[in-house]
Amino acid sequence: MEEIEKLRNDIKYSLLRIGIRANLRGFKYLCTAVELSILYPDLNLCNGIFVQVSDMYNTPYHSVERDIRFAINLIKKSKSFLELNKMFSKKVVQSDTKLTSGKLIGLLVKYYLKRK
Repeated sequence: MEEIEKLRNDIKYSLLRIGIRANLRGFKYLCTAVELSILYPDLNLCNGIFVQVSDMYNTPYHSVERDIRFAINLIKKSKSFLELNKMFSKKVVQSDTKLTSGKLIGLLVKYYLKRK
């Protein structure tokens, strides 16, 4: 149980570090999506992860996708997502990178597994 809490805290810190505010619904959905992606790497993002997140929060699937996209669009405008480059110590995104939910979740999973 302690390891799961550490994982959750690491994910939250990473999202805060790239500029996603904790008061957004997309923040909690992203936290859960990244956690599930790490714990169950064989799950498909759209038909697996997002469906499970929507079930866990008792919200429609499309709301999960929309709220995650909204959070990503906010960090795209502020360019705070470029902090990902510092996290990886190399250029993984550029200011013109199309940052999708799948790409962001994938990068955060890689970052966590790299640090582990």
